[in-house]
Amino acid sequence: MRYIEITTSQKGSALVMAIMVLCILTVLGISALTTTNVDLQIASNERAYVNEFYVADSGWKESADWIDKSNLPPQRVNGPGDDTVKNFGGGFQNLGTDLNNNFPNGTEDRSLGDVPTWQRVVYENDTIIPGESDERRLFQYMATSNANRTVEIDAGLSKVYKLGY
Repeated sequence: MRYIEITTSQKGSALVMAIMVLCILTVLGISALTTTNVDLQIASNERAYVNEFYVADSGWKESADWIDKSNLPPQRVNGPGDDTVKNFGGGFQNLGTDLNNNFPNGTEDRSLGDVPTWQRVVYENDTIIPGESDERRLFQYMATSNANRTVEIDAGLSKVYKLGY
């Protein structure tokens, strides 16, 4: 019969332990790098979204300024049955109304930095102001501002116009 001799020598065990520890540290390092890259991408996307949101927010305010500067109620620009008084893209062409509409390049109303914006204003109604003459009416509009074809904000606007003067 043959016997296998088991040695109790610990030669080389330090090398095995060092390799195991090195493998564990390598896995932890790769995991930390992956997590960092994902966090950086999330932060970058969040920064872009917040920037586009604030650009869209400034767009409806620009539409409010456009309404405020007009002395008479704006005229409809798309013809009968459409109450749009200012189209996306400067008011001269109907680019559609859908957030997912792919607005053509070069049609934006303005750009802030590298973010293009489009504004649209739609007439909603007008009413006689109680206690005022029939000449003074409250006009209400819905302003839509789209930034970079990804973020869209709607805001109600109103202005009192004196008619017939």
